[in-house]
Amino acid sequence: MESLGLQADVLLGAAEDSANANRLESTTAEAHTRGVFGSPTWIVGEERFWGQDRIEFLERAIAALEPS
Repeated sequence: MESLGLQADVLLGAAEDSANANRLESTTAEAHTRGVFGSPTWIVGEERFWGQDRIEFLERAIAALEPS
């Protein structure tokens, strides 16, 4: 990991941090509630985009939200 500029001890420490574990648990519960069934999934408003082949649709949905 160090060859990539990442500090292994910092990453492992973050993985063991209870705040991160709690965040993972709550975001997983939210994903289940919102109907997420696979990865990657993005949600814009109430619309779900699932899979790498939907990135163009995701980009269009985000662009539609941006003011002109």
